[in-house]
Amino acid sequence: QRLDKRSRIICSMQSLLHGVPSSVKENFQNNSNAIIVFDEVRSIAAAFKPSGVNEDVRIADPERTLDLIADMASCARVIALDADALCDGASVAFLNRIAPGRPISAILTSHHAHADKPCMQRIVKLAFACGAKKEKALFKAKLVAAAKASRISLESGANDERIFVVCSTRAQLDWVRGILVKEDLWSDASCREYHSKTDIEYKKELKDTQNKWKNVNIVILNSTITVAVNIEVRFGCAFMLTERSTRSACMRDNLQAIVRIWRKPEVDKLPVPNGFTNGRCVIYALL
Repeated sequence: QRLDKRSRIICSMQSLLHGVPSSVKENFQNNSNAIIVFDEVRSIAAAFKPSGVNEDVRIADPERTLDLIADMASCARVIALDADALCDGASVAFLNRIAPGRPISAILTSHHAHADKPCMQRIVKLAFACGAKKEKALFKAKLVAAAKASRISLESGANDERIFVVCSTRAQLDWVRGILVKEDLWSDASCREYHSKTDIEYKKELKDTQNKWKNVNIVILNSTITVAVNIEVRFGCAFMLTERSTRSACMRDNLQAIVRIWRKPEVDKLPVPNGFTNGRCVIYALL
């Protein structure tokens, strides 16, 4: 009753069934001027119906909640935003569920106009850890070779062959760091590791990568870096480790992290044999 008297409320998606007063619902249902915005629509769609590795339903009563959203969207204009909106069919299926029979207009753009071409071209070279020691060893060899090239580039002053390693679990972070330490390729001065327990002072570096990563040549992390972080230094190679576990990050989050490293204009101009080539990023993935 108290909420009925409010002109504005904030309510989580999980609480829509119980937290939105009838007056607010009716305002949407009967208002052709209403606008509903779904930001990061691919993530919202995954909360209702998982379609990727390690995605789980996070809505207690997904069908009833979708029915409510569909009622609220019956007259409203629906706007859905996400760089990954068309990476698979999840977003379109979600929009068709809440606004059936309505036309969907897609506007493809980019915050950095120059990123359109590189972001569309990804080459993924896969290795399988389970039951394939040779492929895992090859992945490890690629990682070590890239780290050595990165060290040489750093010492030369160019530092344009940084390596970026995205892991799904803390155990994988420890494995990668252990390899680099054993090969004498890890230095606290020029290498960074980011996860939930990372010291807050190091996490502050993510707000100014252009200066804070100027002399950093290796970055390993989990899903700490996503769409909220702008990476403004050049990388030469990307590695990704996945794991199908309820405790690990979903693959889509890992890919979103990797997307951050090739948004600068020079990816079209400075082909690096081990990583960027003609605007394409080579990702070495260990599944």
